[in-house]
Order: sequence, then C-alpha cells, then structure tokens
Amino acid sequence: MNKVGFIKEVATRTKMTQKDIKAILDAMQDVTFDTLASGEEVKLMDGVTLAVVHKEARTARNPQTGESVEVAAKNAVRCKFGKAIKEAVNS
Repeated sequence: MNKVGFIKEVATRTKMTQKDIKAILDAMQDVTFDTLASGEEVKLMDGVTLAVVHKEARTARNPQTGESVEVAAKNAVRCKFGKAIKEAVNS
C-alpha cells in the first residue's frame, strides 16, 4: 500500500476527507523528523519505536576491489517493533 492508498483507506474508515488525513500525516511526519533530529525517540502506534543511534567512524572494505574505505561517523534511525505489531502480523 502506498501513501495515496493509505490516505484513502484511513479517510474511508474515519469518515474524514482525504485532504484532512493528508494534513494529519504530514504534520505527524514533521513532528517525527523534528523529534528524531533533537535526539529523542518516537513511539508510533502500538509497537513501533523510532530512535536515533550514533555510528562511529570506521574502516570498511570494498567487496569488489578489496581496498579499504573510510566511512564517516553518522547518525542512523533504528526501528523497533513491539509485541502488538508482531502479533498482528503473525495472526
């Protein structure tokens, strides 16, 4: 399901307009990005947690050439799934 299909389905189930649902989802995305950028974790729905983890600089190896490559330090997003979503998928 893509974003358009998701918006249509949520609008149908909530009896709200697609425009309103899109505005809500866009606002949720902005809040999520801002919160993660500040270093805090975000708990979405029942069982989805997004958090920022710092990855230190390291030396990696290019598998095609075998030469060493320096990889800079960076922040990455980690997504953890909780019991509720795991049960929903496996039911």
